[in-house]
Amino acid sequence: AVSLVPVMGMMTDDAVGMVEAKAAEKIPIDEAHFPDDNFRAFLIEEYGRYVDPSSVTDIWIELGSTEIESLAGIEYFTELDFLGCEDIGLKELDISKNTSLTGLYCPQNNLTSLDVSQNLALTELICWENDLTSLDISNNSYLGLVDCGYNNLSTLDVSRNSALTDLGCSGNNLSSLDVSKNIDLIWLSCSDNNLSSLDVRNNPSLEYLYCGDNALKQLLLGENTDFEYYCDSNVQIISNGVECPSGFEYVNIDEIAHGVYQLSWEPSSIADGYIIEQELFSDDTECYTQIAQIEDGRVGTYVVTGEETDEEYLMAGFRIRAYRKNGSSYFYGPYIDCYYDDYDDDIILFKDIDVDNPFYDEIYWMV
Repeated sequence: AVSLVPVMGMMTDDAVGMVEAKAAEKIPIDEAHFPDDNFRAFLIEEYGRYVDPSSVTDIWIELGSTEIESLAGIEYFTELDFLGCEDIGLKELDISKNTSLTGLYCPQNNLTSLDVSQNLALTELICWENDLTSLDISNNSYLGLVDCGYNNLSTLDVSRNSALTDLGCSGNNLSSLDVSKNIDLIWLSCSDNNLSSLDVRNNPSLEYLYCGDNALKQLLLGENTDFEYYCDSNVQIISNGVECPSGFEYVNIDEIAHGVYQLSWEPSSIADGYIIEQELFSDDTECYTQIAQIEDGRVGTYVVTGEETDEEYLMAGFRIRAYRKNGSSYFYGPYIDCYYDDYDDDIILFKDIDVDNPFYDEIYWMV
C-alpha cells in the first residue's frame, strides 16, 4: 500500500508554512491581510511570513524608518498593548478592534481623524502634530497622559478624564479649556491657542503650567503659586483673591566682562522681590538652582560673576520670577527665561552652585 500522508521533508517551503500556520492558528502576512506594502514588509521582517496574532502585543515602528500610509490589518492583533508609529506618513488609523491597547504614540503624521472610543483601556495617548479637527476622549476614563498639541482642534472636553495627570494641547484653536474635573493634573501645556481665561484653582497638584501665546486676560491660580508656570506679561494673575506679579516685558542679559553677566528687567509695580535661578546641564543632567533672592521690588538689575573651571558644566541661562508677600504668604509670578548665546571657548561654572540638586525633569513631548 502507498501512504497518502506527505512527508514534511519532501514538501515545498510554502506547503510546510501552510501546515504550520494552520497548526498554530497563524495568519499569512500577505496583501490580502496587510495591503500596505511597507507595513507588510515591516511585519515580515519582524515575524516572518506567518504570524500568530495573539502573540503581537507591542508594535514600534522606528521614527522615519519607512513610509506607511495605512496600518490596515492591525485589527488582527487584538492583544496589542502598545502601538508606536511616529512620523511615518500615516494617513489613516483604525484601532477600533484593538481593545487591549493601553498606549498609542502616533505623532507627526497626516491623520485627519482618530477614533479611540473603543479603546477603553488607554492610559497614554500621544498624537501631536497631525491634522485632527476633533478628538473625543470621553470614553477613555483611564487616560493619564494626553498630548494632542499642534493639531486643528477647536474644542477639547476632558471633563470625564478624572485620571489625567499630564495634558498637552498647545498649538490648537481652543478658545476655552475646562480642567476643573482633573484634580490630579500635574503638567498642563496649553500655549499658542485662543484662550481668554484659564482657571486652575481646582488643580492642587499642578507643578508645570505653560499658557503663553494666548489671548489670556486672567489666570486664576489655587493657593499654591510656588510651582513652575509661564504666561504672557499682560495677564492678570489672581491667587486666593490676591493679585500676583505678572510676567516681565523683557529680561536682558549682557556679558559686561569676561565671565561677568548682568541681568536687567523692568521692575514690577506690585512685586516685593525677585527670585533668580541659573540653569545648569551636563549630559542628561539638568537643574535650575536659585542663586539670588532680591528683597526689593524696585530693583531691576543683578550681576552674576563666574569662574573658569575644568568641570563639564556649561552656563546655559537664567530664569527670574517676581513675588509678592501678603502677611506670611508668598505669591509668585510666572517664570521668564533668558539665555546668553554668545559662548566662547571658556566654560563658566558660577560660584555657590550645588550641582547635586535634583535636576529639572524636562517633559519629552511638545510644549
